[in-house]
Amino acid sequence: MRGKSFRLSTATAAILNGTHTVMVPAGAIVVVVSDPDSRELIYVLHEGRKIQMFERDIRQQGTPVVSEPSPQKRTATG
Repeated sequence: MRGKSFRLSTATAAILNGTHTVMVPAGAIVVVVSDPDSRELIYVLHEGRKIQMFERDIRQQGTPVVSEPSPQKRTATG
């Protein structure tokens, strides 16, 4: 999952600074930046903040975001 982006379908709980619970709103996009630890928590980026979420929450409530290829990578047809 590392390096992948997901759009959340529902508001989802996350942990900020290891002690504070925050809600990531429905429709938010998170980017996975770590592998799961022994508690199945992963670090994600959301609005520039590094927070922890359960991997299962992202799998169940997230939809992978597929980015458009940049114009330089598109090939001309014709």
